[in-house]
Amino acid sequence: MRKYRPRIVGITGSVGKSSTKQAVFTALAPKFNARSSQKNYNNEFGLPFAVIGVDSPGKNIFKWLAVFIKAMWMSTVRVEFPEVLILEMGVDRIGDMDYLLNIAKPDIAILTAIGVSHLEFFSTPERILEEKIKIFRELGAQGCGIVNIDDKKIRAAIPHIRGKVLGYGFDPAADVRIVDCQVTYGRKQRSFGTMFKVSYKGETAPVFLSGTIGMPHVLACTAAVAVGLNFGMSLKEIAGNLAAYEAQPGRLRLIPGVFQSTIIDDTYNAAPNSTAVAINELAEFPVVHKIAVLGDMLELGKISEQAHKDIGIFLSKQSFDYYIGIGKKIKLAIEQLRAEGVPNDQALYFDKQEQLIKFLEEKVNDGTAVLIKGSQGSRMEKVVKAIMAEPKRARELLCRQDGKWLKN
Repeated sequence: MRKYRPRIVGITGSVGKSSTKQAVFTALAPKFNARSSQKNYNNEFGLPFAVIGVDSPGKNIFKWLAVFIKAMWMSTVRVEFPEVLILEMGVDRIGDMDYLLNIAKPDIAILTAIGVSHLEFFSTPERILEEKIKIFRELGAQGCGIVNIDDKKIRAAIPHIRGKVLGYGFDPAADVRIVDCQVTYGRKQRSFGTMFKVSYKGETAPVFLSGTIGMPHVLACTAAVAVGLNFGMSLKEIAGNLAAYEAQPGRLRLIPGVFQSTIIDDTYNAAPNSTAVAINELAEFPVVHKIAVLGDMLELGKISEQAHKDIGIFLSKQSFDYYIGIGKKIKLAIEQLRAEGVPNDQALYFDKQEQLIKFLEEKVNDGTAVLIKGSQGSRMEKVVKAIMAEPKRARELLCRQDGKWLKN
């Protein structure tokens, strides 16, 4: 990459990396020759594919040969290359960020949130933070660190950032601040979206995200505003570009369901903080009937049991028609729900997806919103596919619809 010298936007965090990557690309692409990493190419294996601009060759030796030839060709002959690379930088274990920074050193580094995912590989959330803030280590004096200051843990990272710092979020101290955020929904037109305003140095611009709900998307787009400002774009120009933003599969994406219902598809992954956010989105969704369907939250290590019980307590404070769990770990949440006083005929547990799907088909109707969420290993996208209005569009709309995933 030293040969081509693209400006690199690196994105890390426990949640929100992919949505932020999508938002940054949407904001910059109309003005710059930009490329973002595809799928979840964000680790020591995927990041080089993202830099070269190829898909993973899997186990195909001929595709591996093609990747090698392209890499050698790029290193010897000057080819067209993006002005801007937008890269996810995911860390699962101690030392991962060091390796990724050897591949790509960001000019702009974004830290989205700190949660408790991958705790089975880290001893504490503080150790996760220590690993992730390394992304700011290679920023030069002309670099820019962009941080979600709504996350109190992240504020501790600010002293580690050389060069410019931009904070984004709802907090009044944010440089790029979110104001007046609300979901719009019209049942007859089946139109929905999120309207908010973003403010910077006394200037304010409206942003409308059509077909998208959820604070994670609002935060992702606000991080993108901070990036665009750092690229010299106007607030109005960035806000206009973000009108084309679309939620990626499995990330709080709204999908028409059977019998005129609405599915809130958040099946890409699950952790305690993202599950709580999704539950809040269902609670605030402007329909009459609401059903929460949750699978296991995985990779939580020693906090797993308590985390699932805490979700049960959190759920008990909501007013939903049904609270449904499927998976050995989420059963703890359902048991906790019942202990909190939720009736057994509302707090339900299913052993098999087939039973769950049959129940949903009997209960959903026009005016019902169904949140479906779980970790990758829970394969909750199969439930979405079974009750979506247009299952033939599954490959287009849902996560994990190719390769090995369809075989399992």
